Amino acid sequence: MLKNILKIALLPIIMVFTSCDVSDDGSFETTVLASIISADVPETMQIGETYPIEITYSKDSDCHTFLRFDYQKNENTVFVSAVSSYVQESNCSIESTEEIKEIEFENDYEQDFVFKFLTEITQNNEAEYIEYEVEVTE
Repeated sequence: MLKNILKIALLPIIMVFTSCDVSDDGSFETTVLASIISADVPETMQIGETYPIEITYSKDSDCHTFLRFDYQKNENTVFVSAVSSYVQESNCSIESTEEIKEIEFENDYEQDFVFKFLTEITQNNEAEYIEYEVEVTE
């Protein structure tokens, strides 16, 4: 009984983080996380300065389209993930390709910090990251 109540309570939360649309022609669209392969992060940054960061991510098929980078700051860590949309169509090429996108990062950290770029979520629902340490200078 408690498991059923928990499932029902979590359903609205899951629906908020997952979006999908099934059109009249039978195609299916949803948002998914894309694996980040690498990032070009400066080793040092100054407070208040803006820096370009090139991020290479994996595009799993030509039915995937880049949407955005999500990031969250937590104390001295910046977590970054890539989000893409996926439209299921019959003519999708399943060949994975790498694409590069650039973000502008304004440093407001006064102390050294770490970027963590999401590479994957394991089968055990554990996040794996590529980490880059950044030294903050005056």
